[in-house]
Amino acid sequence: MAVAAFVVSGCSGSNENRTAHFNGLDFDSLVVDTNMMLGQSADAPGCHIRMSIQYAKGKKAQQINSSIIDAGIFAPDYFAIGHEQLEIKLVVDSFVKRYLQDYRREFGEFYRQDPEHSAIYNNEYLLTTHVLNGKKDIIVYLADSYHYAGGAHGTMTTIAKNIDVKTGRVIQLADIMRPECEQQLNKMIQEKMLKYFKAKNIDELHDKGVFEGIDIYAPDNFILDNKKLTFIYVEDEIAPHAIGEIRIDFDYDELESIIKE
Repeated sequence: MAVAAFVVSGCSGSNENRTAHFNGLDFDSLVVDTNMMLGQSADAPGCHIRMSIQYAKGKKAQQINSSIIDAGIFAPDYFAIGHEQLEIKLVVDSFVKRYLQDYRREFGEFYRQDPEHSAIYNNEYLLTTHVLNGKKDIIVYLADSYHYAGGAHGTMTTIAKNIDVKTGRVIQLADIMRPECEQQLNKMIQEKMLKYFKAKNIDELHDKGVFEGIDIYAPDNFILDNKKLTFIYVEDEIAPHAIGEIRIDFDYDELESIIKE
């Protein structure tokens, strides 16, 4: 039986030359690049984590960063069930440590039992975040992640969170849409989808595997920029994997009758 040795290498730190300004807030970047190998041999499987996380500095930084931590951009979300107000660096370090521990525990045992198929126990987690100016007093925090844990392909996910710079609170779809207009919005999304996929009707849309077996809905994953609202459906959410991510845009004048003032 093979015995796996666990080797960790990597670096982390904040790049002080990456300070950027969005809607009156300063942001810096924290970069982590770490590898863990499950053995000493050249073909031993391993886990690679690379994270580039933007975080707020200065005034109101704590509220903004707490919202970022609570927004579910880290997957798995080890912080979902409450936490004290932590600094971003502590959260990132904690996430990396926990992720590698889980990988070593779960995949290390598999590799010990099956060293001949080492390649299937490779794991990769990449997370890059960036900030955009949104509508007035709003910043858009985007998190692009890639996760591979064996199988035919990895999974790419984009999570968008719109943060009110005055309160530090994440804006939910229910905060901006009139509740009585949900069906109207879903119908508008259907029309957009028909055009997007060049389908004549809902049956043709279903034939393409889009919203097949599920009702049309508006996701709480969206971007509020200066000119439009963009809904984001991540890979495998409403369509086959090969279609990839789907984004549907609405100019604000299209939503005038259903959006709150």
